Amino acid sequence: MPVHTPSENRAFMSTLWDEFRSYLFLGLEIRTEVPGYAVVVAKVENSGRRTKNLGAAFLLLGPFTEDPVQTYNTIAVRTGLTEARYTDDILRSNASRTLVADGGIRQLIPLPFFTEENVRVGDEKLACSIPIKLEAAHYTGPYSVRLFVGGDARWMPRMHRSVHDVILVDPASSPW
Repeated sequence: MPVHTPSENRAFMSTLWDEFRSYLFLGLEIRTEVPGYAVVVAKVENSGRRTKNLGAAFLLLGPFTEDPVQTYNTIAVRTGLTEARYTDDILRSNASRTLVADGGIRQLIPLPFFTEENVRVGDEKLACSIPIKLEAAHYTGPYSVRLFVGGDARWMPRMHRSVHDVILVDPASSPW
């Protein structure tokens, strides 16, 4: 039987640990080719060999300069959701449909494509396109788009991953 050095044992344990704790890679792409609309392409990639169960996936849209918890809480107060203290709390939302506040400048959009249509994420790259209508006159500056994804809460306390991008609307080309 081969004898392994301590460094080989550490490398093996590190690889084993990574296999169970590896994170998903998230991505956002913003397309604004159509005046008055943005298309947000949300991406989730699992490069590990073990499947990952997703318990929650949301897009959070709001003013660029606003803290994401503040954006969420503005929506929560107006729609009857429990307010968040931290970004982790956003994934505890039970929103099953898009929630809108302030004429659409703040939105919480559930993504059932990642949580219901794809029950487990294997060694694959998933992408989902979401159209956003930029109909309010105040869509003339930077606008934050955040993708929040959380694991299945049955197996461990819900840990979240997030990624951020921005929609830039040129006031000169705005139809409003």
